[in-house]
Amino acid sequence: VDTLKNVKLTYFNANGAASVPRMLLHYNKVPFTNVTYKFEEWPEHKSKYEFGFLPSLEVDGKTYSQSVAFTLYLAKKFGLVGKDIEEEYKITSVLNVQQDISSVIYKVFFPSNENDKLPEVLKKNTEAMVAKVEVLVKALEARYTSYGSKKYYLGDNITLADFWVASTIGLLFFQKAKDLFEATVRKAAPGLSKLADRLIAEDLKSYIESDLFIKGSF
Repeated sequence: VDTLKNVKLTYFNANGAASVPRMLLHYNKVPFTNVTYKFEEWPEHKSKYEFGFLPSLEVDGKTYSQSVAFTLYLAKKFGLVGKDIEEEYKITSVLNVQQDISSVIYKVFFPSNENDKLPEVLKKNTEAMVAKVEVLVKALEARYTSYGSKKYYLGDNITLADFWVASTIGLLFFQKAKDLFEATVRKAAPGLSKLADRLIAEDLKSYIESDLFIKGSF
């Protein structure tokens, strides 16, 4: 951890794809500059960033792009990717579920065309979104059960997977979008739901109470 110097994380004034990296840095007590843009400011800054996307991580003058890649980079720095390659696979596959979830969530909350904004289409897409999330969390619940349903996702030690559970299940499904997801997710994944609740109430409590967590935001 002491090798991380002059850390800067840049994203919008939202939680989103910066949620887990911010959690990791805060949890591991790494001082960092949290740079946020308003959405209307982004066009004038976009060309500065590799691939034209955020979030972006900078460590001692070196820039890291692609949030999943640098989230894993941070987790490895902090020893949070499991004890062997098998556990690393289990953790990485949890992160990849986010892509499946985001693809359906964005279609509902951030429709890219006028057709998707039509009430009947929005209703259909919302139902499909909730159904997709139910399938995904059921699969993760089955994995968690097979691992023993212990204190953390993979056992007795916290890993990167737990930060994802806290961010997506605890903060997105149970707070920001609770009216849409909470009942379904708690029924489909009761074990993971309890894990998410405990992570938010205990391990990540100080993060939730900090200015890094943007209340009311995705």
